Formats: sequence, C-alpha cells, structure tokens
Amino acid sequence: MKNRIPLSLVGLTLTCCLPAIASADVLAEYTFGDTAATGTYVSSDSSLNSTASDLSAFSGVAFSNTGETGAGIYVRSSDLVTTGAAAITAGDYLSFTLTPEAGQQIELTSFTFYIAASHNANIAQFTGSAFLTDSSDSNIGDGDIVIDRLSPPEGTTSVENSVYWSSVQTITLSGATTITEATEFRFYVYSDGVDVDTGGGDPTPGFYQIVRFDGLTLNGTVSAIPEPATTAILLGLTMLGFTCVRRSKRA
Repeated sequence: MKNRIPLSLVGLTLTCCLPAIASADVLAEYTFGDTAATGTYVSSDSSLNSTASDLSAFSGVAFSNTGETGAGIYVRSSDLVTTGAAAITAGDYLSFTLTPEAGQQIELTSFTFYIAASHNANIAQFTGSAFLTDSSDSNIGDGDIVIDRLSPPEGTTSVENSVYWSSVQTITLSGATTITEATEFRFYVYSDGVDVDTGGGDPTPGFYQIVRFDGLTLNGTVSAIPEPATTAILLGLTMLGFTCVRRSKRA
C-alpha cells in the first residue's frame, strides 16, 4: 500500500506558513488639530505596525485657524526661496520619520495633502509649491512632483484677501523603495512670490504672500518580512503538492 500525504494536510501546512497579508494603512497623518491655539504636529495615523514621528517644521512655519478641516499651517513667502533647488540648499522642509516594527516592511503608495495660497489687498499674486523627498534629497515619487500653477479655487495661485484650498494633491509613491528601517521624509516648500508692494503696506517683501498646508498624509501597506526558512518551506511544500496531485491523477 502506497503512503500518500493528504492534500488537505499540504494545504493546511501551506496556510500556516504563509506570511501575514499586507494591510493598507495611513502611515502618517498631520491635520494640525482644531484651532491654531491648540495646533499639534502629532501624527494621527492608523497603522499598528509602524510609528510616525511628530512633524518637524523649519523656521517661519506657524499654525493657522485657516485650514481645510480645522487648523492648518502656513509660511510667508518672505521666509521662503523661489526654486526647489534653493529650498533644498536652504533646508526649507517639513520632516517626519517613519519606522516599521521589527519584522515588518512598508510599501509606499501615495502622499496626499491640501495646499492654498493667499495674499492681502494690493499685493501681487504668487504661487506656492511643494515636493517630497527622502532624507538623501532624492525624488521618491515618479515623475515631476512639484505642485505647479493652477487656477483657484482648485489650485495654488493666490487670490486677494481669500484662501482657496486645492483639491487633494497626490504624489504617487508606488515606485519607491521598500522600507525596512527608520526613514526620514522631507516635504520641501518654496514660492515664486516677489511681493512688489503697490500700497498694501507690506513690511518685508513676501510678508503678505502666504502658502498654506493641511492634511499631510502618507499612505502604504505594512506586511511581515518573509523569513528565508519560510520561503524555502513554501517552495518545498508547493513542489510536494504538485507531486501529490500528479500521482493521484495517475492512480
């Protein structure tokens, strides 16, 4: 009598050895609280298998009551430079660090945020821009991720004495490197504001040309890192399963 391994046992063994299924998570989320007085840089992410640090802001960034959903943050053009390259040199970025739990890995999917620009009466229109990098200042998304000129109310070009928030801006990160250790992300900001004062009483060029942000959110999936031994077991059991099926068909 031939000894046969029941296919049900093979299936059970395979199920037990399979790594945990990746779960889609909000990995880091900064909505800045309800009001400027109680503004916070703490992340309200939902991921159980990773940790997002508090947001770190560069000089000139402040809380505002004018957010998309409550409080927000803003920075004046007088505290900004006018190009992305200059922003990297000046260190004009918001940063946070994402750390997966031991034995976990992270696949990034997207970074989303709201952006707005406003200016006082008699102050020239301008455009606020932003882009995301990793700590080596290399582009972690695909393509050009600078937020370009758009027309309000769905964009970033300022409107006199008004704040129009953009629709959600999305930076695709599906091509980014898998994260297995603490990784810092940098959200750079710059402005083309030159602020030719035409009677608005602007004390400093760019003072009343304001870039605003809200809802900075990093999305991705977290899963267990496959162990080499588990991979070998899965491969062996898969081959065993095929062998059992072939023998059963011949019987």
